[in-house]
Amino acid sequence: IMHALLFIVAENRQEVVEAKELLGLCREYVTGLRMELYRKELATGAAPVESPTAPAPPKAGTEAVRQAELAAYFTHCNLQPPHLILSLRSAMNSAHKVKNYQNAASFAKRLLELNPSADYVTQARKVLKFAEQNPTNENKLLYDERNPFVVCNIS
Repeated sequence: IMHALLFIVAENRQEVVEAKELLGLCREYVTGLRMELYRKELATGAAPVESPTAPAPPKAGTEAVRQAELAAYFTHCNLQPPHLILSLRSAMNSAHKVKNYQNAASFAKRLLELNPSADYVTQARKVLKFAEQNPTNENKLLYDERNPFVVCNIS
């Protein structure tokens, strides 16, 4: 789509606006999918844990912590609601796996706001209930949902 946008001839201002919106949406998906692919490479052991510009995760050698960070960042890409639901579920599961129950609860709350399918609602409610009983984060992630950030596509 991004390559095709190079050859579009806009005949009016509305078409220019639509093309720019489409380009922005494509940029968000490219950013998100690059993070997701890197996260999956970490799961298979095909990628290094550290990126050239980011500091090492708090517990060096823990791919699961880095995977949870990447899943968390992926939830901040401007995706269509069905895709955002999938990214929030993935982040919720990743955070829960590394025993970051507060982070998992945060993703579960965001997931419930999007009115997902019944299976996802049940899973999110279980995570919220568990997080209420265990309101801790065992690992420090290089991620804070309250602070604005920009994801660099180069690193």
